[in-house]
Amino acid sequence: MKFAICDDENVELELLSKYITKWCYDRKEICEIHTFISSENFLFSYEDKNDYDLLLLDIQMKDMNGMELAKKLRAKNDEIPIIFITGISDYVFSGYEVNALFYLMKPVKEDILKECLDKAYQKIQTAPQCLICEEKGTLSKVRISDILYIESAGHDSIIYSKSMEYKSRTGIQKLSEELSSFGFYRTHRSYLVNISKIERIGKTELVVDSGDKIPIARGKWESLNQAFLEYYRREL
Repeated sequence: MKFAICDDENVELELLSKYITKWCYDRKEICEIHTFISSENFLFSYEDKNDYDLLLLDIQMKDMNGMELAKKLRAKNDEIPIIFITGISDYVFSGYEVNALFYLMKPVKEDILKECLDKAYQKIQTAPQCLICEEKGTLSKVRISDILYIESAGHDSIIYSKSMEYKSRTGIQKLSEELSSFGFYRTHRSYLVNISKIERIGKTELVVDSGDKIPIARGKWESLNQAFLEYYRREL
């Protein structure tokens, strides 16, 4: 798991890092921890690397406090799980506004944090699966369930959802292998389609929910229909 800890006290950063490292060791979970001394410091890094599984966030920080940071993230529709940590209880109800998982009081006790991490881990495991796309040094997280189709673009790929397009440096062949278990079908050497987003299938092309038409390669029509039927039989 990849953790971000944002607190303006180095002692707290070290203590939380120690507790999390031990929790990961006990769970035999790979652990990656990044620490930030301010909200501004976190945001600057987060522009490039936004693939954290969990954010432990101190509320009482100078300049931009933790609650302000959380509201900025939620305003961008960022759903990163947050555990708030603070020395006072005044912000408890504000935590609900930004859908915080838990609210821990300082000094944080290891056994209490362990319980919260256990519950957060369960929630993360059942969260929607995502792809991480990189374009011009910027990382974007895309829910697999939101993807309509993927188009090959040389060595790269373009990922289409209803509202956005994303550039991925991963080729369509590798994406096809990674997404086959999520109900994606390679209709053409240049196209990979989310079966759940197919509206109708013709002899030479199919139509997805957005109205976009995707070509079907010669010899693919029969196996595509079979994959389509099997997908919905499993769903039912």
